[in-house]
Amino acid sequence: MRVTRTIRNIALGLVFGFLVAACGEDATGEGPLAGQEFTIGTKGFTEHFILAQMTRHRLEDAGASVDVRDLPATAQVRKALLNDEIQLYWEYTGTAWTNFLGHDSVDPNVDPGELYQQVAADDLEENGVRWMEPATFNNTYAIVMGQEVAEDLGVTTLSELAELQQPREADMTLCVDTTFAEREDGLAAVERTYDFEWPRELVTSMDYAIVFASVAEGECNFGEVYATEPRIEELDLVILEDEANAFISYLPAITMLDETYQESGRQIEELVAPIVERLDTETIIGLNARVDLDGQRAEDVAQDWLEEEGLL
Repeated sequence: MRVTRTIRNIALGLVFGFLVAACGEDATGEGPLAGQEFTIGTKGFTEHFILAQMTRHRLEDAGASVDVRDLPATAQVRKALLNDEIQLYWEYTGTAWTNFLGHDSVDPNVDPGELYQQVAADDLEENGVRWMEPATFNNTYAIVMGQEVAEDLGVTTLSELAELQQPREADMTLCVDTTFAEREDGLAAVERTYDFEWPRELVTSMDYAIVFASVAEGECNFGEVYATEPRIEELDLVILEDEANAFISYLPAITMLDETYQESGRQIEELVAPIVERLDTETIIGLNARVDLDGQRAEDVAQDWLEEEGLL
């Protein structure tokens, strides 16, 4: 699904980059993927680091040699996949639907599973990209506000927020990450769905990590976040209900070129299936929290969880 995240993740990414080469040396050389080499792409945020590290461990445990390459954003990771510079990475259905397949909206009655099926079919036909089975957690967008703002403005839904524009326009300060205001599945989706325009002079783009502090400290009344973010609860932020489904679903799944899939994709899918089956919303929020709130390394969190689940 999106993608620039936390200041902590920037530091994590730097450490992560130094660790990757060493991590790739753990392959045993035995197993169904013995002798094969793979590079996994990541988008530079906690959840993606965790997913990539889980995948790396499973592939190395099957005998493969695995490298992990951190790239700054969706466009760069996707380009690297299409150019075969990386062999696989986790993508989100909503991101593919809008950014790769050219749609600006989705029927709100379409459930996440149906959207996944459509994305998988279209991306394979149009771009030769194969989607594996998705995890069940939905890392979609959300608009949040602090408790005091919620009490002062008396809004609980995005439709009520749209109605607030005229009488309280000056209160509609919004903090977003560096891509949300430009994405078709971001702010534009909110405006289309709820039929209003957010005053651009009240929208401030910033590093994703700063959005939380800005909202919690009252510098912005509203902020854009991701639904699997542990800091929503930690900072006691309130999510505005998206009752008209402006934000489509973002189920994560491994993607790879079909020609690569034909060579080794089925083995990889079997190896990753136990991860996909276990990763629900509560689990991924907890894993994200161990990195973003507790300061643990994404690699350690991924390895610990796999061991706890009997997958390593």
